[in-house]
Amino acid sequence: MTTDISVEAIISLPVDALDLWSSVFGSAFESAGDHFQSVEFLNGGDWDTLCEVEIVAEHPTDSDKTITTTICFQDIVKAVGIALKNGYTHCGQPITIKYTDNDFDACVGDIILQCAVYGEAIFG
Repeated sequence: MTTDISVEAIISLPVDALDLWSSVFGSAFESAGDHFQSVEFLNGGDWDTLCEVEIVAEHPTDSDKTITTTICFQDIVKAVGIALKNGYTHCGQPITIKYTDNDFDACVGDIILQCAVYGEAIFG
């Protein structure tokens, strides 16, 4: 008799918060598609300063509608976890997070922001 066992583990990965933040928001993610219609850094923040960000995005099932959400650094961390757990790839390679000096291109930044806004990557 055999038994299938499924185990889910949480693995901690030290990453510099500002490095991760600026890698996502400095990636030129907006050039990867038009589903993010507006990105506004709040409270004087910007792409290289941790802050809240208001994002207006295409509705996931109705392209004539939009959704508006506000995300913060914790949402980016959660989104990275979603991207890694779901095995999302870029150019046929798995998305990876390094300890320091992440240098995401537009596609990776876009996937992470989709996970932050929608809970998954919806748009290719």
